[in-house]
Amino acid sequence: MLQGRLRNIALLASLVFLAVGCANNSSGTGSSSSTRFTFKIGSAEPDTAPDAQAMKAFLAEVDKNSNGRLTGQLYLNSQLGNTAALIQGVEQNTIQMNYTATSSLTGPVPQFAALSLPFLFNSTDSLVTIVNGPIGAQLNQSLQSNAGLQIVGWFLQGGTAWGTTNKPLLTLADMKGQKMRIAASAITLDSYKAWGGVPLTIDATEILPALKQGTVQGLETSLTSIYSFGWYQALKYLTLSYAVQVATPLFINAKFFRSLPADLQAILMQAAANAVKTANTAVVQSATKIQAQIAAAGVQVSPLSSAAAADFRTAAQPAYANAANNYGPKFVGDLVAAAKSANTAATPKS
Repeated sequence: MLQGRLRNIALLASLVFLAVGCANNSSGTGSSSSTRFTFKIGSAEPDTAPDAQAMKAFLAEVDKNSNGRLTGQLYLNSQLGNTAALIQGVEQNTIQMNYTATSSLTGPVPQFAALSLPFLFNSTDSLVTIVNGPIGAQLNQSLQSNAGLQIVGWFLQGGTAWGTTNKPLLTLADMKGQKMRIAASAITLDSYKAWGGVPLTIDATEILPALKQGTVQGLETSLTSIYSFGWYQALKYLTLSYAVQVATPLFINAKFFRSLPADLQAILMQAAANAVKTANTAVVQSATKIQAQIAAAGVQVSPLSSAAAADFRTAAQPAYANAANNYGPKFVGDLVAAAKSANTAATPKS
């Protein structure tokens, strides 16, 4: 099971490099080989996150392989602003790269929200198949056209969990009246309303105090984020729901990318592929360890039963219907059909 997921991670990294790198390889400006380029990477993530560690290696690789012609600096912990400000910065080319959850990119490309349909994917393997296929390519093209942003890799965070301060969420009835911090997504809002919950959107920088003060009673996010940001410190219960498989696109200002000579484009793309492979492998391998560390901190960790998951998906059908209305019945229909096919071939959950 683990080896299969790791093979898919390697495939995702290599195919993103080939598909995106080769497509843009001829668009370099042909600048002199002595010209030097600098860039900034902004992120809301803490230093301890696998993505952050991988991006440090990315910068070192780019600097080394370009002989110092392409150098960058990484700003973590929202040093350059919150998630919205970071995305806007990349659009305006004041920041050149960022990585964030797909739910944060629904402004320029609303269809990204459909990847958050609850219980759509049964594993990270299924998600890899989708983002690496025609649907992922369509989303990338739309992001370039609508916002001037180009995806150069997909970080995977694994399945989401429900962390709570007041009770475990083990059945659909448990969700009624529960104040949950969610990603800013219309689909997620629709889902929680259909489940009887009270969804609230709060920036990542405000989650820990909101949990401690009771502004929210829980949150849904990946295990990696719960641990890396330290949010588990305010939790008493953790339900391994895997309701959403979280993808975090790594993207660059397309105009900046095209300004690079072809050889520097290739160096950047290869380093991005390597960073994605490193981070995604670490996420898969560390999942069990993170669960144990959270449990050791006194948090009660429980799985969500298959029967309960089926109840949640059935109850969320209004969200699926609204998604088809909002993002196009063909796009959502193609996504659901592709996910069903990928789920059949994939290893359940992760």
